[in-house]
Amino acid sequence: FLARPAGMSRDTQEPAQSFRNLGPWYAAQATKRESAEQALLQARQARRLQVMLCSELGAPVITLGDGSPISCGETQAADDLRFAEARALITQGNLAAAFSIAATQRELKTRPRRLADLDAAIEAAAPSKKVNGKPLKVMPVASRVALPIAFDDKGMLQVISEEGVVQVDPATGAENPSQTPRWNPLAELVGDMKVLGGGDDCKGGFQWVQLQGSGEVQKLATTIPGNFGVTCISGTRLLPLLDRNSDGLTVALQGEPIFIPKEGDRAQGTAWPATPGGLGTARSPDGRWTALNSVDHLLLRGPDRNEVWKPTTRFYLTACTVANEAKAAACLLERGAVIFTP
Repeated sequence: FLARPAGMSRDTQEPAQSFRNLGPWYAAQATKRESAEQALLQARQARRLQVMLCSELGAPVITLGDGSPISCGETQAADDLRFAEARALITQGNLAAAFSIAATQRELKTRPRRLADLDAAIEAAAPSKKVNGKPLKVMPVASRVALPIAFDDKGMLQVISEEGVVQVDPATGAENPSQTPRWNPLAELVGDMKVLGGGDDCKGGFQWVQLQGSGEVQKLATTIPGNFGVTCISGTRLLPLLDRNSDGLTVALQGEPIFIPKEGDRAQGTAWPATPGGLGTARSPDGRWTALNSVDHLLLRGPDRNEVWKPTTRFYLTACTVANEAKAAACLLERGAVIFTP
């Protein structure tokens, strides 16, 4: 607000101008190791402030004197702040979380140039590979959280179909009956609870995990910042399964590992699992590699390097898993599955 001869008057260029200035500044700071952590914190704080102020971005809680909302004029600043956040995560070595931001931006079809900048930053940290995809003839059964596809120690893909488990050779594409025992592709139980997925209230809060018990649905809040407005996808989304044991499940939410104990009473951040996770997870049989996907890209997170795989043919990927040493990967589609090899 400015002091004018007639009294206090709002500067109509604000807060839009300030937000436009913040994104590029934080993005520049995000590239430096000594300032990346602070840039990440500040970019997230600025995004929350946008929710509070801007009518275009969710549910503003601050209004003008007559009760009308404040317009920030455009949503470009929100994309710029998201880019700064992802850039800081890359500098900190958290490529999976940055890849998740890029995946959301790609699905939302936001500004192509800004998305291209983010993809370039990710590929600078993880070399990209062109990979060939072979759609499978066998049709996997329906699943949730746990996958009906898994690689074995020999690099063969195992697929649960209605007729039984089928083995697929990544090199030749040959499909034959398998000796691998069927695992439960719906093994999402946490005590008496079923994990339904993860989501966002699109009001700038925090990401949540949704569980269902006997007739009731509950949401467990996490510490992962939420999205809003043009940077948000509402609804419950599939969570890649990372590990399951007698203590509970570990899933990936926005590129971060989240542990849900068997009691289903909380969802907390944890370390990336390193031991073998068993059939039906997004990880390799030896537990050293993890496959995370966007709409049409894969990020393979390894013990000492990361790789971005780009299929030469576009597929709409919903969930993926990977073979030992990242020699192959396989993904579920909206219907069916596909296997990838470099």
